[in-house]
Amino acid sequence: MARVPAPPIIFNETVPLGNERRTFISSRMFTPIFVPQVSVAFADNTNRTLRVSFWYTYSRIIADNVEPTGINLGQAYGGSAFLVGDGLEGRLNLNINAELPQGGYFAVSALNTDGFDHTLDSRIDIERIIVPELV
Repeated sequence: MARVPAPPIIFNETVPLGNERRTFISSRMFTPIFVPQVSVAFADNTNRTLRVSFWYTYSRIIADNVEPTGINLGQAYGGSAFLVGDGLEGRLNLNINAELPQGGYFAVSALNTDGFDHTLDSRIDIERIIVPELV
């Protein structure tokens, strides 16, 4: 099996204020995927009020204020179920190094407990796994 770099999955979204959770979903993965790392940048003055988690799910639609089902990538592979920050850290990376089967979707779920909307700037680095055909 070989791994081929692919464009990262990027979410630049706004998460509403007031204890709101929003989940953003990628397009479907049609080949097996390797994930070396995920990352998120927090805006200045976020003050650790935006909690971000990364998922691999088979659900295409996830309602607002509901945590996704599937594999929490940080919890399963990275040692932390979610990332929080206050903007001073810049971009926080979480090493994943996981192979995932085809057919799922990546989801980024963000819970905002602040009194202000916050911008979500996240990235999932991926490589496609090429499986040789048997002849």
